[in-house]
Amino acid sequence: MPKLLTSRGDYGLLVIVDLAKNLGENPRPVSDIARLYRLSPSFLEQIALGLRKAGLITSLRGKNGGYILARRPESISVVEVLEALEGPLQLVSCQGGQCPVESSCLTQDFWMVFQRHVHRSLREISVADLLAKSPHQLLAKSYVSRLT
Repeated sequence: MPKLLTSRGDYGLLVIVDLAKNLGENPRPVSDIARLYRLSPSFLEQIALGLRKAGLITSLRGKNGGYILARRPESISVVEVLEALEGPLQLVSCQGGQCPVESSCLTQDFWMVFQRHVHRSLREISVADLLAKSPHQLLAKSYVSRLT
């Protein structure tokens, strides 16, 4: 069962944001990204494969090969990136349908509502937002969009 965020999702979002930051330049090799952030190139390559399978990035081969975004940064949500690598996000194990105390659980409704809130917030924040805004502005954007 995936956690809300593992290093796979964290680094995947980092790769996507790095590619968005370098949009319009040459494709970025995973080795360059790994070196910049001091991460394992082989692990980032696995992550890039997952992002490519999800249609979020495209690979280009050859001397100047590497990865580029498959779509504009404003059209890629944070939740898309995370779910491409982690599967459906679940905050607690009972959301996967394996709860031993489901019939008497006093917190199940809370976790369901909280899960929807987190998912909606991550869906409303785009990769372009991550490049342009501070975390406080992103959270405010997510909250305001729920009020309107």
